[in-house]
Amino acid sequence: MSASITVTNHGNVPAIGALPIVVDTSAVNTLDDTALQATSFGKKVNIKPGKSITIQLSKLIAPSTADAYYLIVQLDPTNTLGDANTTNNVFSTSDPIVVS
Repeated sequence: MSASITVTNHGNVPAIGALPIVVDTSAVNTLDDTALQATSFGKKVNIKPGKSITIQLSKLIAPSTADAYYLIVQLDPTNTLGDANTTNNVFSTSDPIVVS
């Protein structure tokens, strides 16, 4: 299973450094106790204010059981880049991805 995400810098200073990314899989489209971590990795970024980049999530490990799963993405869960507003750093795919 793989996907891509677009990260936008809504701040007024460049986002520079290693951006930690955690991807979970879940039967529901929210991060909760049922979500299972599929992978964790970092991506070196340099995003100017008002600009966006697209990150391919090709390192994902598919769940071992066939079903429909949402990808839950956490950007910088430990606040490495010092984002003052971390409430917008967790999101999920809008539709489940079917693993057969």
